[in-house]
Amino acid sequence: MGEIQLQYDINENEFKISNKEVSPTKRSSSNYDSFKKKLYTARDDSNYCDFCKCFSPILEATHIIDIDLHNELRTEFKKDRTLPISVNDANNGLLLCSTCHAYYDHKNSFITMKEDGKILVDKVLHINQIHRIMNNSYVSWSDQIGFDSSFPTPSLLRLRNKWKISSRKKLLNDLLHEYDERSESEEEHIVKKVKTSNKTSNHRDKNNN
Repeated sequence: MGEIQLQYDINENEFKISNKEVSPTKRSSSNYDSFKKKLYTARDDSNYCDFCKCFSPILEATHIIDIDLHNELRTEFKKDRTLPISVNDANNGLLLCSTCHAYYDHKNSFITMKEDGKILVDKVLHINQIHRIMNNSYVSWSDQIGFDSSFPTPSLLRLRNKWKISSRKKLLNDLLHEYDERSESEEEHIVKKVKTSNKTSNHRDKNNN
């Protein structure tokens, strides 16, 4: 997914996803439709979001491990079954409403799911009642995790979370680095300003003498 902007809607008392969201790549329609059909079949054609449990006539098929990460890790995990054979296997997917999908894929991991199916929601979203209720709840199929081939394995969910935590740490490190650079720049500016001030002061003293 592309860059997501969170905007606070004061009228509805909640954070919302900006409409400026743009997907960087086009999906293969046939692959996506096939992937979505597998997920609907596994959930008995349910139209309820896996996370918020809200009814939605149009749910979005969401990858746990997306195609880019799958390609990066395929060599490393070639000898075991941590990764799905295909990113479009049912055990690599979730059926989510558009809002939960955006929060789940966001670089700040506003919504995550633990290996036992527990849903965790970042405190920044707790202002919304639905998100407060979601926090620490479980997906309806948590008892199928690791037992039914149509649902994720604990190891796959651990891999997803490890990747997202790593991404978040990198983001925080980048922000800290940016802050340090800015601080250094500001400090240099202050030092330069002080030196200039001192030179001016010394020059003024000489003239007075």
